[in-house]
Amino acid sequence: MDTTETRLRAQFDELRAEGKQAAEEGRLSDALKLYQACAERAAALGERDLADLAFCNRCAIEISLGRHEGLIRDLRDILSRSTDRLNRLVAAYNLARIYELRNDVRKGLLYSRIARGEHEKHTPPSAYWEGILRNQAGCFLLLQSRFDEAAEEYRRALAADPQMPESRLAVAWLNLGYCCLVLGDHRQGFALVYRSLRIHRRSELVREQMLGHLDLCYGLLEVGRHRPARRHGVRALALAERIGDQLGLKNALYLLGEAAHLLGDDDEARACFDRLQALFPATPFLSDLLMAVDLRQMLNLRA
Repeated sequence: MDTTETRLRAQFDELRAEGKQAAEEGRLSDALKLYQACAERAAALGERDLADLAFCNRCAIEISLGRHEGLIRDLRDILSRSTDRLNRLVAAYNLARIYELRNDVRKGLLYSRIARGEHEKHTPPSAYWEGILRNQAGCFLLLQSRFDEAAEEYRRALAADPQMPESRLAVAWLNLGYCCLVLGDHRQGFALVYRSLRIHRRSELVREQMLGHLDLCYGLLEVGRHRPARRHGVRALALAERIGDQLGLKNALYLLGEAAHLLGDDDEARACFDRLQALFPATPFLSDLLMAVDLRQMLNLRA
């Protein structure tokens, strides 16, 4: 390797390390720029494996920012042609994340299993990836409303990687906290979600902030604290509108309607349920149903 190639490869490694650190600190915009600079070094080197790795790293940030449209074809291409184990693992993991966000359990589980298979080829096992893949397994169980099993996977994720960075800890705490709230362990659930939200407020992970406020709104309604529940619901709604998250918008409107109804403000409740009704044009009597029946026991905020 000549001097130029050595310099470019050293720059690639340094930029990638900085990108990973930025991502772990929740500085997603910085991480995106650093991974783009990695891609430029890889292109200059003419190294396809490095270019694929930079692309997969950039995709992970785009997905976290909610910008995952148009990534699937290129990720599938890397998965089908690459002989590099790490590139195949990261491509499969990213594909599983995209399908998780689309609530497509069948396709998501397919790619999650592929990622797990690539990880199992690693000797010795990577605690870093074990924690990530355990958390992802929990998310697919959560989509299926298998809350006990999901909670166990999140606990295993936390145990697998004792050095897990704060940003990933916050995600695992958020997921486990929601499971605890649903399963009736309110004390642990609130502690985990509040702890997670404090970290996410310092990051660019807006979706996770929205989920934290939704979880708290739901949990506070369950324990009869309707006014603080409404405050968290209002914050969740604003964040859902900001990032265009339709599932978050629907859940926030429903929970806000429930909070208003329980507080005796039927006008506000009706207004929330009417907005929700507009998102379900094929269900013309939804608003009337929600004014009459509490459906919280049927709710899964992640699906």
